[in-house]
Amino acid sequence: MPEITLIRDPGLPPTPEAPGQNALQSIQIHSTVRSSNLQVVLYGTSFKWSFVDELLRKAIVGGEIAGIDGSETEQLRPAIFDCMDLPRSDYNPDRPSLGIVFHPLADATIAEHTAYLPVVVGNNDDSFEKEFQEAQVAWASYHIPPHRVVRLEGSSSSSMFAAEDVDKLDPYNTHQAIQRIIRQEKPASWVGLFEQFNTVHAVTLFALLAEEQHAGPVTPLEASLMKSSKEVMIRPSTSISAQASDISSFLDPVTSTSAPQRPPSAVATRLVDSLSEIVVTSMKALIEVVEHDLKDLMVAIDDLMLALHRSTSIVVEQSKTTAPSIPTSVVPTSPNSSTPSSSTNSTSPTPSRTPFNYSEGPVRGVNLGGWFVLEPWITPSIFEATNDETVVDEYTLGMKTKNYNETLAMLQNHWNTWITEDDFIAINEAGLNHVRIPLGYWSVPLPSSATNTSTSISPYIPGAWPYLLRALNWAAAHNVHVILDLHGAPGSQNGYDNSGQRTSDPQWALNTQNVTRSIDTLVYIAQQIGGMIDILELVNESAGFLSSEWASVTRSFFSNGYTAVRNAVGDTLNIMIGDAFLGVDAWDGFLTYPSGVNALMDNHEYQIFSIPELQRSFSDHLAFTCTIRSTISSFAAANIWTIEGEWSTAPTDCALWLNGRGVGARWDNSYNGGASNGSCNGWTGNYTSFSSEYKTFLRQYWEAQVDIGESAQGWVYWAWKVSS
Repeated sequence: MPEITLIRDPGLPPTPEAPGQNALQSIQIHSTVRSSNLQVVLYGTSFKWSFVDELLRKAIVGGEIAGIDGSETEQLRPAIFDCMDLPRSDYNPDRPSLGIVFHPLADATIAEHTAYLPVVVGNNDDSFEKEFQEAQVAWASYHIPPHRVVRLEGSSSSSMFAAEDVDKLDPYNTHQAIQRIIRQEKPASWVGLFEQFNTVHAVTLFALLAEEQHAGPVTPLEASLMKSSKEVMIRPSTSISAQASDISSFLDPVTSTSAPQRPPSAVATRLVDSLSEIVVTSMKALIEVVEHDLKDLMVAIDDLMLALHRSTSIVVEQSKTTAPSIPTSVVPTSPNSSTPSSSTNSTSPTPSRTPFNYSEGPVRGVNLGGWFVLEPWITPSIFEATNDETVVDEYTLGMKTKNYNETLAMLQNHWNTWITEDDFIAINEAGLNHVRIPLGYWSVPLPSSATNTSTSISPYIPGAWPYLLRALNWAAAHNVHVILDLHGAPGSQNGYDNSGQRTSDPQWALNTQNVTRSIDTLVYIAQQIGGMIDILELVNESAGFLSSEWASVTRSFFSNGYTAVRNAVGDTLNIMIGDAFLGVDAWDGFLTYPSGVNALMDNHEYQIFSIPELQRSFSDHLAFTCTIRSTISSFAAANIWTIEGEWSTAPTDCALWLNGRGVGARWDNSYNGGASNGSCNGWTGNYTSFSSEYKTFLRQYWEAQVDIGESAQGWVYWAWKVSS
């Protein structure tokens, strides 16, 4: 292995502390050069592992965004080294590497790297500015070429980067900066100019000019300067010297030939060398300013185009109505209040289209199930492809994957194709006005600065967030309103596979860290994309039936989550809770006006998950449905807006893996025993196998359940599609 080239060797620093238990858990670290494409070496006594974690996470998320746009990009596979471990057998100095140098830095040996990122660690207090300046001076002493210092978007004009600013980084730009290191490229703004205009050429040019303009005796001052300038003296060719001599005689004919003559351009070369350094430094500063201003201009143009798009959307929407003025973000009236709330927060995101008026309704929508939270019965092929029967949910999919990159590629293909813009067009053309999008907490890029809890998502595989953002743009473009639902919470809120983790021992309500992290995640969602959604549902189907403690924690979570989101973004964003399997009557008086504003209840109705329900006849199913209508409509009128957020026309549990991968059906006695209703043939799958009587019932069952929803604020059917 080649020797590591050292830039400076004034001594080694003390060994930094090892990373904490949760550090870097969200990044797949490749410990060998064979599998990595970027070696990251950390220097300094104050390693900020959270900084490294967040920096690499931003780069990975940016790569996913670039992949959506079709850009050619190489997935980041970092290998991280402590500088104290170098040299070592699996570190290859010939491969792309990034040296992250944390300041304050004791005298340290810094190896040769493709690029460097100097980082100032400190608190943003009165002393930080001084620490920052001292770090700049210390960094300058290493004489690292400017084009090899990484300039991250959002950093100051200085080459130094403040560790606290990592949360401000744009993922896409961070990804591009890392990609340049992997490809061992210089930033585009540096290429060409400084390679064409460099110190050597400048010295040569100005020295020749100086030779022609200066002749005569050497003064004592010049002699001392010449003595210190030997290393940069330029000796012109004979012809040039002769020409210079002729010119000198012409300019100064009285010069004594016996007087000591100045050696060729020694003083002028030293002076011009200084001038060239000034010119180069000035040009660098000029380019940095121009580059920064251009980026600001592009951001401003993007903001302008977004504002124009929003304004155009509002005008188009307004033209469809008879209202005389452009609509504004008005808070709809709660069902039992006489006046709308005027309480808003200046940080509330601006809606991208006309808000839906839930006091008038009705909501008519579909769930986009199985997209960002996998369920085996919706997409069985994904689970079958693992060839592992113990992979039963998204949690075990990540935990048992044998090839992370292949599994990620499979998920990316699913996110990219399961629901497309054509689906949003079809949803709109079908007369539907809402979609409910289930989302797992592991798909939300919650930064460490936004929570005091862990940000680890292991073993889940992240990456769905940019696909969600694209979906929200599709929804806005096709006039479809969005209910965003936290369908999977840390620790699992119910133990079902639709929470992300199928388990008989769910932990969400039993661990305060899980509950706190869920609230922090909701606040982050509201702050980031609150203006692009209509309703934020705090959590899906918390298992309140498990115990009185579980029900109590759920109630407190809804109350605290509501308050946290309101404090973060104001009253405009509608907030939805669920009945936690306790029935809507258990929530009588909860979040009603004025303690709650723009709050909604999500009620789910299925009649298939118990033997008594499955034994109902067609007429029994319809009769029971009619009894629900009065309960829902009465609750909505006296409390908060209510939506039937999930329901189905299925009278059986015969769909493959509906009860979980590898689990049978109650209907045919292949799960849990009990009286069998016969074969599942003719009850699920292709409708052409259904009897006429069954088809008639399905229509009647649909109409009855739609009637329940529209007796309140509306309904959202489960689900838009399932895999055949």
